[in-house]
Amino acid sequence: MLIFILGGIRSGKSRYAGEIANKISKNENKKIVYIATYKNDGKDAEMTERIERHKNNRPNTWNVMEVGKIYDVASKLREIENSVIIIDCLTLLVSNFFAENKNADESSITSEIEKMLKEIRKGIKKNNNKFIIISNEVGKGIIPANKISRRYADLLGRANQIIAKHSTQFYFMFAGIPLKIK
Repeated sequence: MLIFILGGIRSGKSRYAGEIANKISKNENKKIVYIATYKNDGKDAEMTERIERHKNNRPNTWNVMEVGKIYDVASKLREIENSVIIIDCLTLLVSNFFAENKNADESSITSEIEKMLKEIRKGIKKNNNKFIIISNEVGKGIIPANKISRRYADLLGRANQIIAKHSTQFYFMFAGIPLKIK
């Protein structure tokens, strides 16, 4: 099972993912693994504060991994068994990928996302895992004013489309309220 949760900033995506993960964990006796895709270097005080809020909202029983690269996420997934895995979030994975690959194009991000999805499908079948992937919707606003921002929005939009296509369930969050898309 692959559940995709998409929405705007502060729309309740992580909270809702936690609720779903807890329900699956209790019903199917699975551990919860939370993959945080932002490695905090401590240089951004506001981001550090956001991370602390997220940490305070997570139960101590969750196994937390900080993994900032798409290909590292894929390799970590091979090690996890009988778990509900929350990947929070695709937005930062794509941002990290773009920062490391300044000439990234749609085919390169598509390739990396497809590789990650391949590992997810293997993990569902072989390791009895369930997955919840969280991402931000950046395509509902105006077209960004600069080329780099437009390229990033294009890459994230493509990544979101791929995950949505392969998801079993797909929710869009509006002000803390989930709307089931599929």
